[in-house]
Amino acid sequence: MRFSPSRHRLALATALVGVALSTLTFVVHQRIGAGYTSFCNLGEVVNCDAVLGSRYGRLLGTSVAAWGLAAFAAGVLLALPGALGRTTAGLADLGLLGLVSASLGFACVLAVEALGVLHRVCLLCLSLDLVILVWFVTVLPLAARFEPATVTQWWRRRAMARSIATAAALLAIAGGTWAAVRAPESLVTVAEIRQRAPRFYTWYTQLPVRAVAELTQGAAHAKGPAEARLSIVAFSDFQCPYCVRAFRDLRDLLRDHPDVRLVFRHFPLDPSCN
Repeated sequence: MRFSPSRHRLALATALVGVALSTLTFVVHQRIGAGYTSFCNLGEVVNCDAVLGSRYGRLLGTSVAAWGLAAFAAGVLLALPGALGRTTAGLADLGLLGLVSASLGFACVLAVEALGVLHRVCLLCLSLDLVILVWFVTVLPLAARFEPATVTQWWRRRAMARSIATAAALLAIAGGTWAAVRAPESLVTVAEIRQRAPRFYTWYTQLPVRAVAELTQGAAHAKGPAEARLSIVAFSDFQCPYCVRAFRDLRDLLRDHPDVRLVFRHFPLDPSCN
């Protein structure tokens, strides 16, 4: 039975859209770490920066957008044989079915993390989810290209195609869930700092200690009740990318604990100002 290449061409076009959108998301993710506020940061709930900058924005130390870019690029290569007119099912179709199913499974996990855990909406992520859904709906009917009966080549069997697609989706869901719930890396202890950087440890421990009242009163900018039992003093600079990340955590902490007081102290990166 001969098949039209139109479905492969549609799958190829969808994958190319995914490549472009993943590239944009990756660029935004990288710039967020440098203090950039993205165009899709529209408020407290619709906030791409909060989602991409969270611990769920990376997998094995790599941006999730980069993983998506790699998946869509692989999808382009796998869809090419059929788009160019290949009429029989082969390993490329089998790989495409598995890849699309895995992408859909992982996208579902990320959507649950963003909406259910972070309580945020990332427009870029939702756009990618929509592209993946269209990709899945486009590619899934390709399973009909495989032979219903047992044939010599295992990769031409329809049952094998369905098994690969199901297994890929389940593995992606399991892997994404594991990555989400795994314990974060342990913090560095004081003893480790003293061993790794003795000069820094000596310098830091010899710094003068100032009274808490001196830091939390006066001309400092503060948020929270003045009589709070717990006050946090943040030395920060508006040009510091790491201060941006810390600010998001502090903002969430104040939202969840209104009885805590946050005191801001401007500490410029330029040492000549200090």
